[in-house]
Amino acid sequence: MIATSTGSWSASIRQPQAASALLVALLAAAGILATLGLRAMTEGATVTIAQGGVSAAVPDGWRVKPGSGDLAFIVTDPRSADLEYVARVINPLGVPLATVATQQAAVKEALLTGYVPIDTTEVTVAGTSGIRVRYAFLATGPAGTVPRLVRGMDLYVPAGDRVLGLTYESPAAGHEDGLDQFYRFVGSARVEAAS
Repeated sequence: MIATSTGSWSASIRQPQAASALLVALLAAAGILATLGLRAMTEGATVTIAQGGVSAAVPDGWRVKPGSGDLAFIVTDPRSADLEYVARVINPLGVPLATVATQQAAVKEALLTGYVPIDTTEVTVAGTSGIRVRYAFLATGPAGTVPRLVRGMDLYVPAGDRVLGLTYESPAAGHEDGLDQFYRFVGSARVEAAS
């Protein structure tokens, strides 16, 4: 008799414990989903900037650095010094778009440590034929730090008598993960009419 009452008493204790564990698991799952949803909403938020002859929607909270000459602006992710977008308005001086891409790649090769071209491809950007140049290089920091591998992509698209140049550089490990956000930036970019 004692065994029977202890057995049923033990079973009745286990049921509330199981219900509590299930409730805790459900609350934790709801918290994780809410955090992921909030993160997705914040990461998708943009602000439109217009500088140096280019307007574009850039990720909200990123740092904007104005440019000069053909460099319109640079925006960087404050969480990663190696993650940035660059916008340029290039005067092609009558040369073909492929030559513009080759000239720009030569400039980068001269400036960036360990620059390695990956490929050059014709692409279509918002219905306009353009050129994509993909590359990699080593980003160096202060003395004594290990260089970091960075992957980059330049898009060159005709914009009237000028060329819109858009760049995406990021740490190599997460490069593919940031492409959708970069393509949204590309889709929003416009060269403003010359005044």
